[in-house]
Amino acid sequence: GSEQYDEREDAMKLFGDPERHSLFTKAEKFQATRNILPKEDKPATVPMGFYPGVSGDYTMTFDGVNSFPEENVILVEDKFLGKWHNVRNGNYTFKSDAEDNLDRFVLHFNYKKLSSVKETQSVLPERMKFDMYPNPTTGILFLETNAKDEVKIEITDINGRVVFASEMTEQTTIDIANLASSVYQVKLSGAGGTVVKKLVKE
Repeated sequence: GSEQYDEREDAMKLFGDPERHSLFTKAEKFQATRNILPKEDKPATVPMGFYPGVSGDYTMTFDGVNSFPEENVILVEDKFLGKWHNVRNGNYTFKSDAEDNLDRFVLHFNYKKLSSVKETQSVLPERMKFDMYPNPTTGILFLETNAKDEVKIEITDINGRVVFASEMTEQTTIDIANLASSVYQVKLSGAGGTVVKKLVKE
């Protein structure tokens, strides 16, 4: 596989009834139904187009996710809503209008869970865990936690100043594009304990 369209391995998308919805990926100027990527263990992004045909509610389902290594995170970015969805968490449902921009989605492959990043954690019977990606990030940050109750998010700069604070349950997406390029600490705290991880803002 390659990042370009390869007629030996990829397959072009053929469109039919204009009122039928269509989902496809993009490789160069081609629209594809099959788009095989190189076998490389590094992050990769694939632009994905969606043509609704008619306005309504739509659901993406994800098959074969378990064929990827468990430590690899696969995300769908919804540029229209500014959301990121971890496909291991199940289907993604959204509304689409017949006049929507076709270039709405992006697939992100091979974002690693941050097991290599040093973290501190309180000692409680049920340890709270959380993942965040992409890291480094230029703005959008996706967080998910095993905590079922509401937890508090705090991002602090190298001087210990709180530059972002909010609350979340299970998963959320935040935009830190306004923060200066630097290293920050992200702290989640709740009934299950406190976890602190390092974040690099590019």
